[in-house]
Amino acid sequence: MRIQFGWHLDGARWPETLDGGTCGLGDVVVGPEGLLGLLESCLGLGGPDTPQVLRVAQFLARLRTVDDGARFFSASLAADGWAVAALILGWRDALVEAGWTGEISDGGERLSTLAAVERAAGPLAPGRADRLRALLDDLAGLPTLPITELRLATPAGLLPPGWRLLLERLAAVGVRVLPCKEGDKEENALGDGDLAALGRRLAGDRSAGADGDGSVTVLEADDEWMAAEVVAGWLAARPDLNHQVVIVRGQRANLLDEACRRLRLPRAGGRGARPGGGPRRCCLWPSPRCGNRWTPTA
Repeated sequence: MRIQFGWHLDGARWPETLDGGTCGLGDVVVGPEGLLGLLESCLGLGGPDTPQVLRVAQFLARLRTVDDGARFFSASLAADGWAVAALILGWRDALVEAGWTGEISDGGERLSTLAAVERAAGPLAPGRADRLRALLDDLAGLPTLPITELRLATPAGLLPPGWRLLLERLAAVGVRVLPCKEGDKEENALGDGDLAALGRRLAGDRSAGADGDGSVTVLEADDEWMAAEVVAGWLAARPDLNHQVVIVRGQRANLLDEACRRLRLPRAGGRGARPGGGPRRCCLWPSPRCGNRWTPTA
């Protein structure tokens, strides 16, 4: 099996492979969720999905257990407990994904408080970070995996420490881990101009600056509704050129979908609930977490 892995390659993508080629039998393109699901299937660690809303409710109960009125979050917890729980749970998951094990250290009041919350009584369903930690433990003594190659679409240096350790563990069991780019240097591959500078900044080079050559346009809007209407209108102005347009979305694009529908344009494909219930998924590899379901969007 050959895997192509990138930090933003979960869900629908175009092109389907890093080099624009067609996926063959044994070729898989995955992001973090897809890679975790695939490895869990190999190791027999798969389980049912846990809704994030359940994890937030469980974490809110833990926060209230340790809250003595003098915690850094006490006042905010009394005003809007749900929002505070969702925010701090995100901090906790990011720390675990970076390698934190819940131990108390000299990280200051907030980290000590998070350690107390981690030790608090009450359930907390595993999230992506917890699944990653379980995989790292199981891979430590594993002799081999049915994976021959893992090619990176994201530079390893930009991945959280836990994911870099996962790559090391995979290499230790015989998986050939190929770097993000081979041969040409990144700056030569990107070329020149503002668009190339933007690519370098997204890759971590904060020294790249813009010259104003017109290759990048930044749209600012008062709200998402207005931004969706402007983008849909821009797409409708030259529909004959839309085959050259790629829409990269980091979250749901429901408002853009509706704006495009009103102008009789194809929709970007915002993720929502399926008629039969559950999230809409799109993946290229069957796993217990996805069920190999694919729902195309018009």
